[in-house]
Amino acid sequence: MLSVALLAASGLSGCKLPGSVAALQDEAERSCLCERREGPGKKAECWKQFDTALQGRKLDEGTVFLFPVRPWSVCWGEPGPNNRCVIKWWEVTNVTPTIQLCTRAEADAVLQTFSKSEETDWAKANRESEALAIKLVGRTSPESRDR
Repeated sequence: MLSVALLAASGLSGCKLPGSVAALQDEAERSCLCERREGPGKKAECWKQFDTALQGRKLDEGTVFLFPVRPWSVCWGEPGPNNRCVIKWWEVTNVTPTIQLCTRAEADAVLQTFSKSEETDWAKANRESEALAIKLVGRTSPESRDR
């Protein structure tokens, strides 16, 4: 249950975004799904509209360590109430190589699957969350990732 608490505390679960940030979050999701569908060779093309929307802003990109799903975000604005962030994708960290999820629903599903078993059977929690992540992105195994 620690993972669920961390995800909620990080603002990933169920938060309301201001209009322009919500639109950028939607664009990040579309860009990520495009990259998943088209492959890494089309990454620049898939993310072009998103990157253009953020042009001219001083950006800070990064992640926080959450297990087994962590967000990769881009933020701008001054620290405090004027700071805005958009999650570009979520990364499943208990798989090697990691798996990139594109939607909050995917991230929440993997995290909930992990959380069901983490307190009683850590290995089972890892196996089940890994299997779900692989299924969500349409891969047959972690090794089939071409990123």
